[in-house]
Amino acid sequence: MTSCAKSDDQFIQSIQLFHIFDDPKGYNILVVTDKHLVYGLGSNSRGSLGLGHNLTVNSPTIIPELCHKNILQFFTGHDFALAIARNRHVYGWGSNKRGQLAREPGKGYYKPSEIPVLNDLNVCQISCGYEHALALTSTGSVYGWGDNGYGQVGTEHVILRGPTKLNVYHIKSVFCGHFSSFAITCEGLVLSWGRNDSYSLSHNLLGVEAVVRKPQRITGLTDVKGVGARGDGRTTYWLTDDGFVYFCGEYSDESGVKVRQSSPKVVNTGAECQDLRVIEVNGHQTVVAVTNENILEILDTNEVIATDYENLFDYCVDEFRITLETINFREFKRFNYNTKRHFMNKCHEFLGKMFVQVQLSIYDSLQTILDKKHKAFGRDLGQPMGSVEAFISCQIFKELLECVQYLHGLEPPVTHRDLYPDNILVTLRPHASDKGNPSYQAPEIYHGRLYDHKVDLYSLYRIGEKLFDVNLDYPCSQSYSSDNEIVNKCMDNVKQVLHTMSYYNWEYPNQPKPGTHDWTDRPSYPKGYNILVVTDKGLVYGLGSNSRGCLGLGHKRVVNTATIIPELCDKNIVQFCTGHNICMAISSSGRVYEWREWTSYKPLEVSGSEDQQVCQISCGYGHSLALTGTGSVYDVFCGHFSLFAITDEGLVFSWGRNECFQLGHKACYGKKIRLALEWYQEGVVSEPQLVADVTRIKSIAAGSRATYWLRDDGFVYFCGQYSDQSGSKIIQNEPKLLDNIADCQELRMIWANNEHKAIALINDRVVEIDGMNGVKQTHYKNLFHYCLHVYRVTPETMSVVDNNYYEFLSEMFKIIQLGIIFTPSQLHSGLTFPISEYENLGELGTGSFGTVYKMRNKGDREEYAIKKIPATGPDKTDQAQIRKEIENLVRVRSQYCVRYVFSFYYLDYWYIIMELCSDSLQTILDKKHKAFGRELGQPMGIVEAYISCQIFKEILKCVEYLHGLTPPVTHGDLYPANILISQGFYTCFYSRCNGSHFKICDFGLTTIREHKSGRLGNVNYQAPEIGRGEHNHKADLFSIYKIGEQLFDVELPCLKTDASLSYSSDNELVNKCMINVMFVLQSMSYYNWEYPQNPDTLHWKDRRECSEVLQTYKEWTLCKHDLLWDPKVDEIVTLFSVNTNQGSIITLKLTNAHNALDAF
Repeated sequence: MTSCAKSDDQFIQSIQLFHIFDDPKGYNILVVTDKHLVYGLGSNSRGSLGLGHNLTVNSPTIIPELCHKNILQFFTGHDFALAIARNRHVYGWGSNKRGQLAREPGKGYYKPSEIPVLNDLNVCQISCGYEHALALTSTGSVYGWGDNGYGQVGTEHVILRGPTKLNVYHIKSVFCGHFSSFAITCEGLVLSWGRNDSYSLSHNLLGVEAVVRKPQRITGLTDVKGVGARGDGRTTYWLTDDGFVYFCGEYSDESGVKVRQSSPKVVNTGAECQDLRVIEVNGHQTVVAVTNENILEILDTNEVIATDYENLFDYCVDEFRITLETINFREFKRFNYNTKRHFMNKCHEFLGKMFVQVQLSIYDSLQTILDKKHKAFGRDLGQPMGSVEAFISCQIFKELLECVQYLHGLEPPVTHRDLYPDNILVTLRPHASDKGNPSYQAPEIYHGRLYDHKVDLYSLYRIGEKLFDVNLDYPCSQSYSSDNEIVNKCMDNVKQVLHTMSYYNWEYPNQPKPGTHDWTDRPSYPKGYNILVVTDKGLVYGLGSNSRGCLGLGHKRVVNTATIIPELCDKNIVQFCTGHNICMAISSSGRVYEWREWTSYKPLEVSGSEDQQVCQISCGYGHSLALTGTGSVYDVFCGHFSLFAITDEGLVFSWGRNECFQLGHKACYGKKIRLALEWYQEGVVSEPQLVADVTRIKSIAAGSRATYWLRDDGFVYFCGQYSDQSGSKIIQNEPKLLDNIADCQELRMIWANNEHKAIALINDRVVEIDGMNGVKQTHYKNLFHYCLHVYRVTPETMSVVDNNYYEFLSEMFKIIQLGIIFTPSQLHSGLTFPISEYENLGELGTGSFGTVYKMRNKGDREEYAIKKIPATGPDKTDQAQIRKEIENLVRVRSQYCVRYVFSFYYLDYWYIIMELCSDSLQTILDKKHKAFGRELGQPMGIVEAYISCQIFKEILKCVEYLHGLTPPVTHGDLYPANILISQGFYTCFYSRCNGSHFKICDFGLTTIREHKSGRLGNVNYQAPEIGRGEHNHKADLFSIYKIGEQLFDVELPCLKTDASLSYSSDNELVNKCMINVMFVLQSMSYYNWEYPQNPDTLHWKDRRECSEVLQTYKEWTLCKHDLLWDPKVDEIVTLFSVNTNQGSIITLKLTNAHNALDAF
């Protein structure tokens, strides 16, 4: 028997030991079966399989010289291999030009042969370097042989004639780097020798002295039990008995600069390590540490990344990593049955896939794969593929697309024009011919028509037919007929993709009818997803198809691994926005960065954006809108070729393309177009115009020819193009209420898979609005999860708030790339924000759930408010409560609420980063009376009364915003310390700012939950019904009433009494104003303490809404022009200015009454 069937299950089940290694052409596998037979399979480019040649080995082939020798372990160097048997005899094969086979240097031995000189030494361990090796005997002696150019063998002689005993004793283990060697003594001391040009041996020697030719002890290292060195030998790691990892040699700092560490230094692994190994992935060696909980990867920067894997075996097997050590199934005997069976199954599955991967990787061209693939999987041509073959075929096709996309992504695009399987190589060969292969060439070439790079797509379609063994008919309607439904679905999608790449109008130019596709309609680029991510370090990465250069990496090529975008790093990016060929990002400081197709593929800062303080951006097809923090517009939105702006009052302005009246304007001018057998004016509205009869709008969803407006009461307007029951196109030329949609909470337009789709959230269920404006309900409860599961596209930039986000990101990374880049725990680890990057400037206050600090980012020097919340508490709902606060902060992005920046988890605490506000309403309440020169309880003057009314008005507007959301948001914990003064409050007195001076924060109680104490938050301001378990958003009105009592320095009589309301100021205007204010406050305090026994008394449900109070604003406030007639106003303003300049609430430089009145 010379060979066995490829990937045969019975053969795989018989394997007891295997060893995987690579060479320049691919992978190699050595296996030992339960019958003590040894087989080799792989590229064998250096003859390292021991079969007497260096030819490719396509199927497991027996190695007679090693059979029945009871091989225990294999060891491989650069171009040689060793094996040790149960009787401690050593076998070697491969190159021997430097004596690496422990023989006289010279010719190679490409069949295994015993090394007699080692037979009597009782060798118990071997380690191989690049071209040298070390052997440890049972007596603790060490022998070395092979290349000694850097002293790595441990003797003074450069050329060795065979194994040489080293002058070391009591050694318990040895380890070889590429050009270095290490020995650990029984006492835990470390000896090192060989190449030391980067201090990797931990000897402070450089230059000529960098070569250490004899073993020398490393000072400062004791109790060592393991060694690991990267393949290039420039960095070394040691593991001690107490679980610490030390390193020395070359590493990269945070800026990427190479730094050398000459003495052992601790690596911060964060956990006690038990083992240290070197793992090889795609030719790159990685050092990993094994802890009680998981596997840690030590990167080139010495940063430690936690993985999801609990043991080294799963870590290597699942990810096709090479262990560099022989895996022996016999060692599984020490495990219990279930654990042993788990490992065995894993190994067999791994080996099966490796056999297929090795076989496919060693073919010389795609044509060879096409000829032999079906045989390798045991099927005839024309029969359906199995799941493994379908998976591998998809990966091959994906790589073909990436190769062609690289050519088409060059500037200008490169057209190959002669793609066919023999020209797609695994190894390099000359181009086949000048004329090309007509069987794979696009028809427009030999028809003599004009063509571009899309001719290559037709060639890929023809190759795809061969690769997937399908014969496409037209139209592509026949379903795939495999027994596996997953394969059927996959192949049906593949056939559809291939069909789009085959477009050609064979009747051109005689029949250019609509619906007939020509070669110009072939997809320009492979369709795919893209992800832009920002880590806790402020680093920005891109990953995906990158077909239009949208990742900002300076090119349009596919990006398979998360790649850093230097121009956006450390810029505190808080939002991305993407259009058809434009991408933008905004930083926390309001700076805007832009990159576009054909102009700049790398992000550039938009000139002047730092002065505008941009807070929101929106992108259309090739244009964008930016919203600043000033002015009366609170939201902007871009459609494909249209633009919209929503004012604070809910009015809408629109401009742009209006050929289907999608802007809501009837009148439009331009050329005529024909739609649905009728002619319409194609309108271009060149400047913003008010949309008539559309009010109270809070959000917009616009497609290319249709627009939806969501009103604050849950109704939806529509205008533009839609279809009737027969499929005919109809134009709605003015906004119309859709009678089949009510109680809508959110509305979005999703663009994915080349189509627009309007979706809405109604009664906590996502519904789809189809082309006929019909409504189809889904089972998704929020828009985010709908987007993730249905389209895999997020309509806006998302901040990570829980593990669901990590799971989604992990899944998306797997979808985008062939290998797995990040597992959920790795990504979570990457997003763990070190609080050490912030400078603590002091505590701002303590609330119901945490403490707020003023902190400064050490990088950008920006100041933030950071709320620190313990992750654990008296019950298990605390985590949900924290996440709820984060979700609410993300949801309520408005001028009336504190702006949410980011959140992260670190060392049992959640940290929520928010904009820093200058102070809170509590400070105003504490100092306002002093600033106006009066004692508490004394009547207010006219200026203080006026300013107090303006403050109260703004508080009402903030709460009205929350209650106006759909569904209404109940804050649940309003009190003066939770109402903050914006940073702009200092300058608004000079600039007449239109934004809100006050912002609400602390959204932890927006959904009140049961608690053992009965209440949460500040009970002095909470409505009494909260403690009784029945309430709604009107609980916030009671809190406003309590705040109003303090703001106006009044104490209202109990509602049960008949006491009349009065105020005793010297100014009748003030008296009238304050009495009206007290009536307003009283109407917001209603509570029937005798309910339900006395149901006729006003109860909490009768309280007046904020919107109702604001409608009567002129009835309970003062007119600022009346204040100018007050003879004391100048004196009061002067007093106010002096007090505030002496450390009070606001630093104002007022010189006259007009400045004071213009403040609000």
